[in-house]
Amino acid sequence: MRNRQVVLIIIISVVFGFLVNLLFQRLVLAMISTIPVVNRWKLLNPQAPIVINTREEVRVSDSGDVLDAISSARAKLCAITLQDTTRVNVVQGCVNLTSDGVFVTAGNVFNTSIDNFKVVLDDGRTAKIISNIFDPQTGLTFFKADLNGVPTAALGNSKNLNSGEKILFLAHSISGHNVNFLLSFVSRAQTDFAGQILDSDRPTWSFNVQNIPQQTPGLTAVNLKGEVVGLWTGSNVISSDILRQISNIYFSNAGHLPHPSFGFSYKTITATESKILNLPEGVQVVDVSKASPAQTAGLQNGDIITSVNNDQVNESGPLIEILFKYKPDDQVKFKVTRGKNNLELTLKVGLLK
Repeated sequence: MRNRQVVLIIIISVVFGFLVNLLFQRLVLAMISTIPVVNRWKLLNPQAPIVINTREEVRVSDSGDVLDAISSARAKLCAITLQDTTRVNVVQGCVNLTSDGVFVTAGNVFNTSIDNFKVVLDDGRTAKIISNIFDPQTGLTFFKADLNGVPTAALGNSKNLNSGEKILFLAHSISGHNVNFLLSFVSRAQTDFAGQILDSDRPTWSFNVQNIPQQTPGLTAVNLKGEVVGLWTGSNVISSDILRQISNIYFSNAGHLPHPSFGFSYKTITATESKILNLPEGVQVVDVSKASPAQTAGLQNGDIITSVNNDQVNESGPLIEILFKYKPDDQVKFKVTRGKNNLELTLKVGLLK
């Protein structure tokens, strides 16, 4: 019995000694050692890191990531120049879409004529612009130049960007083929639908950024992987997800841009709102345009669209992504909740004019 008591006392003593060492020597003494007088005379030698500042900071150098991103992206970006009688001016930047010389930029940069405009690649090659098409629904301009062997840009998924994430905005300079860049941050994620009213016919779904001069259109937004995630119009970002959708329409229709038309505006009912308001997840119709495909199908203000054909509509399945799967004249079935009733409406997709 005595032996067991001795063993128990020894175990308790060891545990108690360990706790005293941990709490007193490693923590209490470490805190005391931060007192200026004690620290100056080195009266204590605590076994823990000394925190001199009241604010803890961890600084990680990411300059290498920025340089790698610029190096990876720059060969796939270009500049649009305009020549007058005395000089060549850089108008704005552009993105290389295909190896045979199809490019895209933001805004109606060419207005009515492409005369005297050229595209300049990162390797110094130049070519006249031979055709272009402007898309007023998105603000994108696609154009063609007589070039081959063009390095093509990788389009990232802009919906994966998070608030606080670093974004680089790049622009080519024809002076020594340098690249200028601005550092920005995502201030609102593309997947933050709360309070947003969206148009079924005009894909404006995007993320918000900080620190970009409003008067600088045509910059290319690049993530730290070197992927293109958007184009700056001078006031907002056309996201890479929208760019990808419109590019698919452009290439599927031999350089034309026939947009599908549905004819309503809506807001997303988020998962949180669904629980609080006791409503189904989906999107709620805010307004139906007169004589639109939506009105013809019987869609009404206040209807909640929960699915389109076999696709569920929710935060992870945004309606804008689903709608752009369809083309004019397609028949689409909408499942709708109207009050206490569940309906199925058939909508014939129109052609946006």
